[in-house]
Amino acid sequence: MMKDGLMKDGPASTSQGTRSLETSVRVKAADAQSPHWIFTAALLGVMSIMTLIAYSTEPPAVQIKVAFVGNSMQYVNDLPRFMQALAGRKRARPQDGYLIQQNACLHGSLNFQSQLEYGNGMYWRWKTKKAEIRGFDPKAKVYDYGACTVPQLITGYDEKFYDMASYYLNDTKNPCMMSRGYYNYTLKHYQNIQPNWDYIVMNDNTKWPALEETRESSLQTLEESYVPMLLESGGIPILYATHGYRSDVINVTGFGNVSSFTSDVFEGYRQYADLLAANLPDEQQPRIAPVGLAFLVVYEENYNLWRRLFYVDGVHPSPSGSYLIGCILYATLYGHMPRRSIALPPKPKVLWKRARSMETNPRFYMPYPTQTEAAFLFHVAKRIMIQGYRPETWIKYHDESVDNEYIGKWR
Repeated sequence: MMKDGLMKDGPASTSQGTRSLETSVRVKAADAQSPHWIFTAALLGVMSIMTLIAYSTEPPAVQIKVAFVGNSMQYVNDLPRFMQALAGRKRARPQDGYLIQQNACLHGSLNFQSQLEYGNGMYWRWKTKKAEIRGFDPKAKVYDYGACTVPQLITGYDEKFYDMASYYLNDTKNPCMMSRGYYNYTLKHYQNIQPNWDYIVMNDNTKWPALEETRESSLQTLEESYVPMLLESGGIPILYATHGYRSDVINVTGFGNVSSFTSDVFEGYRQYADLLAANLPDEQQPRIAPVGLAFLVVYEENYNLWRRLFYVDGVHPSPSGSYLIGCILYATLYGHMPRRSIALPPKPKVLWKRARSMETNPRFYMPYPTQTEAAFLFHVAKRIMIQGYRPETWIKYHDESVDNEYIGKWR
């Protein structure tokens, strides 16, 4: 029997391991209105953040090449470019560009199989000023939509690319079907540059790994379609294990509470990793980026902040959610946390200054995390990825060594 340790309005208990900067200075209720206490709490809070930033022990990032394959969990708030901001630029020669070299093939709402059938879906979402590619065609604007198909992204070649109308489903979102200029740009790009990925970040539709029937379908797709591409590319697959939804906003009937939904999603990704591990050589063994477990820690320890990790739809990440996702993913790629001087600026909003677009609906903008909130989320990611902490309400379906097999073992 599954023990339900959660209530509808939040976690039933709070972890004793909370290290929130927001709660590091506790003011007694009787003194809460005292100007002295308020000033002292504020001063200590600022000092804590400055100390956290000043004494950075994380080594600088090295340059890596990362491909992103997935859905709206990646394109909302432009995760690929956010990761570039989190890693920073080469210090010796900043003109060489960002330490994370990236490209992506993203399309909303899809799973591993339908991603192969539709390809890229960013035509309308990333047709923005910040996505403009300058210098290719002086007569027409070209935008950075990413690769148009998954094989094109991962291997640099897609034999179906030359007749996309016959092989790909057209939902008017694929930029190579909608723009002759971008089709020509992509064609020329891959004639001159062949990808040599170090890592390939992948995520399934969130519900699919949580349900046995759809999980089996994704396992088959991974084995038959993705394994050959991964072998050809040589890149290490990073399975982005997504978070459970906010049940107070969206119907999650059949998925239980936040803890069980998160645990079932993670179990699905663990099985995906098992399959990839059995079919890939030692140097390409998969890793899991346990995003859902990090969200669950925030749920247990700071319920109000957990609510703010979501966009208004209760599904997609807010900028705060994307910040936590980025920290987990960074540590999965590098084996250490990002440098605090980069990851914790006074105004974290600057980390998204190159984002091609943010939320799914521009009419509803979510606030960016404050530096204090970012520091708390940074520390949650560090506890999960570096210190081995796990959420108390995580339901483990296996021995702990099995559940943790693909998290952090490469460090």
